[in-house]
Amino acid sequence: MHIACGAFTRALQSLVTLIDRKARAPRDHLLLEPVPAGVALTATDGTTSVRITLACDAPVLACVDARNLLAAARAASPRDLLTLTVVNGQVVVASPGTTTTLATIPPDSFGREIRAHDEVLERRTVDAAAFLPALSWVARAMGTEDPTRNQLAGVLLAGDRVVATDGKRLHVAWVQGMALYPTQISAKAIALLLRASPATGELEVATHGSVVQFTAGAWTIRTRAMGHTAFPPYQAVIPDAASAAFTIQLEASGLEAALERVGVRGKANAPLSMRCNGRIVLSLVGEGARRVAEIEVAASTHDAAAADFVLAVDGRYLRDAVAGDGAATLRFYADLRPLVVDSGARLAVVMPMRL
Repeated sequence: MHIACGAFTRALQSLVTLIDRKARAPRDHLLLEPVPAGVALTATDGTTSVRITLACDAPVLACVDARNLLAAARAASPRDLLTLTVVNGQVVVASPGTTTTLATIPPDSFGREIRAHDEVLERRTVDAAAFLPALSWVARAMGTEDPTRNQLAGVLLAGDRVVATDGKRLHVAWVQGMALYPTQISAKAIALLLRASPATGELEVATHGSVVQFTAGAWTIRTRAMGHTAFPPYQAVIPDAASAAFTIQLEASGLEAALERVGVRGKANAPLSMRCNGRIVLSLVGEGARRVAEIEVAASTHDAAAADFVLAVDGRYLRDAVAGDGAATLRFYADLRPLVVDSGARLAVVMPMRL
């Protein structure tokens, strides 16, 4: 098999991220198999698999330790042409001046869970340029892998909605035309999808029982869905818009800039006071100096004669809730009720905190 070293190495680097360092055979191996377009490389952790198809001549069928194969590819120049040959049950990786021999295991050891299903029950094609940014934004609100709250460590795809919550905030994005049966995808699969998928073009989402498959360009990511029935009833967390005490409309970029000025950065806790009365004044509360920033607003329904309304939130969550450029509406309810950031196709609910 003859293949461009640069493309081969980049593919291996992405595939290896799926493999746990403590994994044992066959899950620390990659499957190489001939396909009409060249060779398909597949990695799996038993729940999720990633597959990329690369152009090459005379593709081989082999199952090789993933990290050893990556090391052999890195030994060559990205501009080189690699030659892979199966000899006496071993794979010989050769480039100008370098030869590496790698042990193999039977390809059938990989298992059937990584094979593509012919009986796909549902297929949807979405615009990657709309879906992937929405998924990336929603994923900011995913919970961590906590055994007591494992149902929050993923993203729910339901109808045209993409949803995530960690119990302290909720992100919901709408993607036109997705129309999927409720399916929850793990954080690991989401990270792989965001890393591997082309930013533009069509992204196909297909389901077969509990298996969800994403295909974009040369990449295919298949994963076993989480039990979506355990995902919390997120609709109940979203306060009714009509019951808001007042709303403020502003430019999202202005809010982002103000959060930066008061020092909301990184992943550290950022207790933030929001003082509203026809304008918003932010102040980050902590040790040392108290930093303050005022935000220009486009419109406000707050009664100018009323006392200032003060709400405390984690500044990190407010920063993550801002959905890029464009207008946003902030809905305020009470000092111990959630804040809603509505950007049209994206909506965030941020729970308050006590200062």
